[in-house]
Amino acid sequence: MTINTMSPNQANTPKPDKSQTVSHAPAGRTFLKYLLPSLIGLLAISSASIVDGIFIGRYEGETALAAINLLIPIFSVYAGLFYMLAVGGSVSAGKWIGEENYQDSSNIFSKALMALIAVSLLFCALSFTLAEPLYRLLGADDSLKSLLDNYFKTLLPFLPVQAMSIGLYFFVRIAGKPALASAALISAAILNVGLDYLFIARLDLGLYGAALATGLSQLCALLVLSLYFLHKERILSFSFRQKNWSSLAQSSFNGLSEFINEMSAGTVAFIINLLIIKQLGTQGLAAFSLVNYTMFIGLLVSFSIADCLQALSSQCYGAKQWQQLRRFLLIALSASISVGITFSVILLSSAEHIMSVFIQGDKQPLLDQARAFADILWPVFILNGLNITLSAYLTALHRAAASSFIALSRSLILPLTFIAVFIYLVPEYSPVLSITLAEAGTLILAVLLYKKYSIAKLMRHGQL
Repeated sequence: MTINTMSPNQANTPKPDKSQTVSHAPAGRTFLKYLLPSLIGLLAISSASIVDGIFIGRYEGETALAAINLLIPIFSVYAGLFYMLAVGGSVSAGKWIGEENYQDSSNIFSKALMALIAVSLLFCALSFTLAEPLYRLLGADDSLKSLLDNYFKTLLPFLPVQAMSIGLYFFVRIAGKPALASAALISAAILNVGLDYLFIARLDLGLYGAALATGLSQLCALLVLSLYFLHKERILSFSFRQKNWSSLAQSSFNGLSEFINEMSAGTVAFIINLLIIKQLGTQGLAAFSLVNYTMFIGLLVSFSIADCLQALSSQCYGAKQWQQLRRFLLIALSASISVGITFSVILLSSAEHIMSVFIQGDKQPLLDQARAFADILWPVFILNGLNITLSAYLTALHRAAASSFIALSRSLILPLTFIAVFIYLVPEYSPVLSITLAEAGTLILAVLLYKKYSIAKLMRHGQL
């Protein structure tokens, strides 16, 4: 990877034409310019993850599928910190880009990348050392421990690669190269599918092969994203020489909602897994895994809309283009509602057909259990998209506390509250029912916070 150690100002980086910046360009066309590459890239990644599930379910069985689901809480902790550093840093960089302050935007870019490498190496070392206690904490029995070991310890060395890929993805998008960011995801997805077929179906490497395929595909994404450094007119440059590291802490605080989202989701997933195993056994956990895979695409579409809004709005915030920011928010909310309705209809009408792709043979009881979960979870598509979009809007306005409150409500406080209530009323469905009700309750809170921090209200009080 070629790294420029000169600042953008020293390198005489040209300033973009104002008519071409997101704060001045036509809102609809600009939103599509950012959304479509991001959407295609995230759909590619989600399809690769689903193909992972198909290969594991069909070639390794439902126990292996359940084992992968058990690791979600651990990977959520990792992803939470990676996203906090990447999203918080990129939003700050976007604001400075909007102000045409390319020096500070490059500085936060450099600090975030170095912090991501350091944190991921620390996680890697700790996870190797504490693997066995982690398995016990997750509730794995003896039949699952060897499966977990094959997958987890194979994937851990690729953790720094994943951290760098996440960081570069968000910064490359904010720097006006969404197509390159999406090309990285698409390339990784294609490679992942091919390696899954080779390692699992042909070479019979099991979960070791699945983890190796995932790690190598993340390396592919990192290599493609590194092509950004070859662009002569790039806005962001990397330098090891950095001062004032407190700015990274400030930007990371603005990405706190992303950490809370991932961390809380991991905590709730951990509790839900334990409850489902206790009430319905390994087959119940496998059925829940099937629903998770089925819902994965729709939820990632919602995340791509929110990420697009975040990237565009942060630059409008820096340029003080409030009308343009309003237009982007309206487009994002409309898109979230449309996507939510579409995927809800798909899940309700075709749930069993979709989920049957993941398993072989007569598994009707498993499909029946998964369908029962799907009938409860379908409203999440609509509610989740709106909550994520409103949280992204608040993050873009540097209202980190409000954005974090939405994240904490939807992914921790309300799910645990509803689990505690419904575990006595409908114990077998209390975990999944709590997810739907938590999203509904969070939407009420998100709307109230949006009204409190609307652009018009902030301007009236002189806060913008």
